[in-house]
Parts: sequence; C-alpha cells; structure tokens
Amino acid sequence: MFGERVTPEFDHPFLLNRREAELERIEELKGQLENVEIATMELMDTEVVGLDRLRDVGIRLYGEVKQIDDSLGPHPVGKVLKHSIHRGMKREIVGDMERIFLHYPGINRDELSLRSNEGILYVGLNGREREVKTQVPTKASLVKAKLENDVLRLDIPLTEE
Repeated sequence: MFGERVTPEFDHPFLLNRREAELERIEELKGQLENVEIATMELMDTEVVGLDRLRDVGIRLYGEVKQIDDSLGPHPVGKVLKHSIHRGMKREIVGDMERIFLHYPGINRDELSLRSNEGILYVGLNGREREVKTQVPTKASLVKAKLENDVLRLDIPLTEE
C-alpha cells in the first residue's frame, strides 16, 4: 500500500482551525512583544528547502534585492519586515586627505583610543583595538578625529605635513 499526503479543501475544518490557531498565536505575540514588529506571510506551496527557496522567503519578507547608496545610513530595508541598516565604514578622498567614517552604535568618547605603530593606524574601543587600513602609512598624531553621535570621523593626511 502506498499513501500520499493530500491538502484538505480550503474550507475544510482542519485548515480553518489551524488558521484560527495561527491568528490567535500572532495576537498573543503582539500582546507580549509590544515593541517588536511581528510579520506574517502566507504558507508556501512547498517546503522551504535549499538556497533558492530561502531566497524566495527573503523576497517575500524584504522585497527584491536592491543596491543602497554608499553612505553610512541608516538605510530603510524591508517590505513586510521593515527596519534599517547602517554600514560600519565609509571611505572617501577629499582633496589631499582620506576621510574614514566608522559607525559605532552607542559609543562613548571615553571608551575610544587612537594610536599608530609603524604606519598602521589602530582605533581602540573598550580596550580592544582594530586596525584601520589607510591609503598611506599613518601617524596617529597627524590624524584629526571627531566623534558625532555614533560616527567617528578620521581625517588622514595623504601627504606628510
């Protein structure tokens, strides 16, 4: 004997009960998570297995992939699920200076440090350092740093002063 799974008709009591239970659960979540956006999407006609099906889910929730401009942001994203994203770093050349913007959410000025070693620039945050690649070997003493909101701007001369 061989059996195959068959979906009941749309107005079948099983489907009606299941949908009612799902909608009740969504309302329960909305009540318990008032500050969290709860998104829903219709059940897909096949199982979500494999990269292509995951991409289909992503398109349903966020819309088609689109190129965002090169600014730090925030960049609004999402179709059903809506939120914003920020880039962590942006670079630009302004005259004879390289300008680097670093986005550090919730940063405190007292937690920051800036140093260089053998031409390599390091930014420290809470005692942890990160190398910041620059166009030319850099001395920290020549870098102008400015913190505005959550963004650290580094102005690095491209020529020795």
